[in-house]
Amino acid sequence: MAGSSAVLVKVLKSINKNLSFHSRTFQFFAKLKIMKEKGFTLLEIMISVAIITILTTIFLVDYRGSEKKFTLQRATHKLAQD
Repeated sequence: MAGSSAVLVKVLKSINKNLSFHSRTFQFFAKLKIMKEKGFTLLEIMISVAIITILTTIFLVDYRGSEKKFTLQRATHKLAQD
């Protein structure tokens, strides 16, 4: 009986070592996968740049139109004061 329990202990230790190794390996690859998922794809960056470009263009066109309108209103106000 004592011999079989020693063999059983050895088998359990061996299984524990293998499980520990596989667990550490799994944790390593899980971390590696998480690290890969932290970045942006080229498509996401291109879409973001396109959206920012469109919004900037709309803003600048509107700003220049408003600037001309403001200049005209200021000139009108100066003429009215004189």
